[in-house]
Amino acid sequence: MIRNVLNAESLQKNLANAIQWACLAMSAVFLALFLYIVFKSISFPYPLEFIEAHIVSIVERVRKGLPIYVKPSIEYVTFLYTPFYYYVSVAVSYVTGMGFLPLRLVSIVSSLVSGYIIYAWVVKQGGSVKEGLIAAGLFFATYPLSGRWFDDGRVDSLFLTLSLAGLYAAHTMRGRHAVVTASVLLTLAFFTKQSALIVMAPFLVIGIILEQKRGLKIAGLTGAFILSLVWLANTVSNGWFLFFVFDVPAGHGFKQHLWFFWHSDILHFFIRAVVLILASFGLMLYKGHTRKCLEYVALLAGFTISSYVGRQHLGGYLNVLMPVYAALALISGLCLAWLHKNVSPNIYMAGLVLMCLQLGSLLYKPNHFIPTQTQKNMYDKFLNKIGSIKGDILMPEIQFIQERVGKTNYILGTAAWDLERSNLKDKNYIKQAFLHEVNHAVKSGRFAAIIPSFTVDMPDLDTYYHWNANMEKPYQFDRRRAQYTSANIYLRDDDK
Repeated sequence: MIRNVLNAESLQKNLANAIQWACLAMSAVFLALFLYIVFKSISFPYPLEFIEAHIVSIVERVRKGLPIYVKPSIEYVTFLYTPFYYYVSVAVSYVTGMGFLPLRLVSIVSSLVSGYIIYAWVVKQGGSVKEGLIAAGLFFATYPLSGRWFDDGRVDSLFLTLSLAGLYAAHTMRGRHAVVTASVLLTLAFFTKQSALIVMAPFLVIGIILEQKRGLKIAGLTGAFILSLVWLANTVSNGWFLFFVFDVPAGHGFKQHLWFFWHSDILHFFIRAVVLILASFGLMLYKGHTRKCLEYVALLAGFTISSYVGRQHLGGYLNVLMPVYAALALISGLCLAWLHKNVSPNIYMAGLVLMCLQLGSLLYKPNHFIPTQTQKNMYDKFLNKIGSIKGDILMPEIQFIQERVGKTNYILGTAAWDLERSNLKDKNYIKQAFLHEVNHAVKSGRFAAIIPSFTVDMPDLDTYYHWNANMEKPYQFDRRRAQYTSANIYLRDDDK
């Protein structure tokens, strides 16, 4: 009988090891897929996503010593992001040169660091190396779900890394240097993307409740850093910093699709991880590990609320889901590590099975996310077309690349749409002045040609310009396929 029991325990252990290795194999596959896509995409000379080119234009502007936050005009409208990502990209550009490469490198390195922080966090909390690697693998598995933003030249990857790093320091480090480190990292996260405030708020509140003195120090120092730098940035920009970073996004509406977020964005893809996490939380409470449960809940809540608010914000796309997906990967790994040490082997094995099924459900083909030679040819053809037109062309949706054929870059794009659709109340006159300037440029025939878009309203375009012909415009690389649209090109009437 003793032999039977030993055999059963050995079989159980071997089965758990087999499931662990299956999870590790899939985790390695997800990291390899990410690196493969990066290798095939990083040198692509055109935008992987159409806003990426706009961000390059802002980085180039910063490198020239020009301010980011100024009165909006037809020459330039900035995004509603805080500025740290731009400065980091400028620093990298002194090594790589300008273009898409420095921005993409910042995002790629940030994504890899995020994966490492998730791994290190799980191990620091008592998990095995395997469990840490599995959690990191689950994070990289979310690459397609968040719109392939891991390697795009956008702020999101750096924002996520700094948020994770700041909360990791606040949760795991001790001593005076830990308070300063956590506060600095969280401040930089806010100055990369202001939604970091939402990410950190629940965790800091729980920190104050559980460790009053230490929690107050981190929250107070972070608040002092942020308020001081906000005041400085707003003073230097003559008030335009707060206008773009707070006033413009505050004037946007919300979708109010609560069910869509929970069903389509979370449960549809992560039902197994959610079951693992909820079951683990219940067991933590049952076994008296209330403090740990509260910390994990607060951590998950901050990232989830941040993604929810971003998703409900009009214009919120898949990139805003990066925080909640990263948190689900991290908390899944932390829960798996806790189960391993605190419950029976059978329950732990059930958790491993859920994790294995979760990873398996997210396997994807990488070719959908790699730009093709066909797409490059389309961009080349497009640039040749606009280069043959004498004079400047207003192309609100397409930034940066027109400089390659000697055209002035008018930095508008989606940033102008953010301004146009915002209800600014007593500051609406700023938006109206901008729209009047655009309309006046159309009426005066300032541009040799205009390729209109949804981002900037031009109601008098048909009166002062004439439609010439459809042309193929490489609109964007659509995460899942190369997508091209017809671009109506309008020529000045004196060019008939």
